[in-house]
Amino acid sequence: MKKRRILGSFVSTGSFKDFIEGIFSFSEDYKSSYICVCNVHMLVESEKDLEFNEILNNADITTPDGMPVAKLLSWKYKINQERISGMDLLPELIKECAQKGKSIYFYGSTNQVLGEIQKKIQRKFQEFKMKSYSPPFRSLTNKEEKEIINDINNFNPDFIFVALGCPKQEIRIKIINIIYYFLLLFIC
Repeated sequence: MKKRRILGSFVSTGSFKDFIEGIFSFSEDYKSSYICVCNVHMLVESEKDLEFNEILNNADITTPDGMPVAKLLSWKYKINQERISGMDLLPELIKECAQKGKSIYFYGSTNQVLGEIQKKIQRKFQEFKMKSYSPPFRSLTNKEEKEIINDINNFNPDFIFVALGCPKQEIRIKIINIIYYFLLLFIC
């Protein structure tokens, strides 16, 4: 997938199918990677924060989440870029994971939301391997940090979906990706 510049950031272009195939290619190749789902808010944050801009630009894939981002790509580069939103990708990625026997670790959100997600997935895909963690709404202690890292490493997921809010989730996932090996890291 080709990345194209919008403001000071680079966003990937392609069809919905291209994005699904691209994301799965990292897990098939056992390549530690991270994907950002980029909306207008992220582009604005990226303009204000050089560290965040670097994280966004170094993502293996950056989806054009939000119609303004897709329309700007279409207009600026004379292409027909569709919106590739996290909310559209997530169910398709879960379905593909279930079909291909891939495991998922959900990091972020509340216990209640994670519980509902897991119930819904297990009703649809009984043999699906998944685990989740809802971090506290504060910085983790060193002990908590080590425990969650051990939990993720012991589970050894194929995909990690992170939901902590922008820019916290992108900064967090970049740190995890640098320090610890995962097949794929995904921001939603």
